[in-house]
Amino acid sequence: MHTILQAKRLIAFDLDGTLIDSVPDLAVGVQRALQE
Repeated sequence: MHTILQAKRLIAFDLDGTLIDSVPDLAVGVQRALQE
């Protein structure tokens, strides 16, 4: 995991939908995390 993050220069979180409509994907991610 450290090598993957090291290769990237930018990680952006778009939680308000300005760049893309990420709410459905965010909801799925939260649901999966809560199930575990």
